[in-house]
Amino acid sequence: MNKKSLAILLLAIIAPALLAFGYFAIKNRNYKKAEACKDSDGGSDYFTKGYITYPTYNKNSLKENVVIEKWEDECLRKVDPGEPKPNKYYSTKSPEGKIEMYERVADCFGNDCYLKEAVCTLEHAEYYQCPNGCKDGACIK
Repeated sequence: MNKKSLAILLLAIIAPALLAFGYFAIKNRNYKKAEACKDSDGGSDYFTKGYITYPTYNKNSLKENVVIEKWEDECLRKVDPGEPKPNKYYSTKSPEGKIEMYERVADCFGNDCYLKEAVCTLEHAEYYQCPNGCKDGACIK
């Protein structure tokens, strides 16, 4: 038997075995079915406390690749850049490209009072200034 015939014969034996192994390896993995992002208050409802759930990848697990994250609406106080960083804070970029910092609070009033509204967008949140204040994750009407 020449080398070419031997190579074809080996390929004919090995290729189906590799395909079968790959098929069963994929079939037997425990994948959690990913769901689309869901918003409990129906979108940008600044006067109703809500939350979103969305799928994301779990990099710490070999068995399950997708986990469901949950973000809740929260009251925030905008922090002046000169102030020390609070313990619980968010930072984000403004439309002008400036870094803005917000402190998590149970309630707030005045010009520095905002709501972090959890929404089903790429950023998962939008920041809305509450004209009458914010309490327990919703703007006051």
